[in-house]
Amino acid sequence: MESYKELIKDIIKNHDSNVQVEIISDLPLMTPLRYVEQMIEISKVGVKSITYYPWTLLSNSPAAKDGWLSDRGYTTKKVYQIVPLDGNIISEKFIFGKDDITMKIFLTLIHNYYNYNLGDLSLLYKRIDILYTLAVRFTKQIKKHEKETGKFIWGTKINGEWYSFMDGLTKIGFPLFLLPTKMNLETNYNQREEIINLLKTLA
Repeated sequence: MESYKELIKDIIKNHDSNVQVEIISDLPLMTPLRYVEQMIEISKVGVKSITYYPWTLLSNSPAAKDGWLSDRGYTTKKVYQIVPLDGNIISEKFIFGKDDITMKIFLTLIHNYYNYNLGDLSLLYKRIDILYTLAVRFTKQIKKHEKETGKFIWGTKINGEWYSFMDGLTKIGFPLFLLPTKMNLETNYNQREEIINLLKTLA
């Protein structure tokens, strides 16, 4: 693993500074803490942008086999995902564990934060609760819309229009979310203390 990291560092330093990494955020055993550890590892080798994919059901994957998901406590949901930048909507089947819609959004927002800051995570320990609070709010918005229309849209609604999470945050002022806030923060999430302590080591 270390040899691959050194290889990536060399590519970024001497050949191509625009290296991108692609990840799937919430595969089995991928806890919030492990996800943040992964972000840190990617940041340390100098990668400034990550392409992020929520876990979706692919027809040729092991998860598509009868009983594979249900035996492990997973369900699927038809999701209308807003494509960043162009605003198009694509229909996919997302895979969810029990009550982890908010956590999936939370990990998406961490990814958005990473890209917005070009991989600089030094202040994330101060902002992580803000991102989780936004995830809780976006979850409520999505569930309300699903209840009213029957459609589960993966994004955020601003002034009557749906946007990807990144485009939505940019539209309403992503820099505002990087500053101290007086909003009532949601802090009851899995592994919070461990995540913040880990992120403080980067400050």
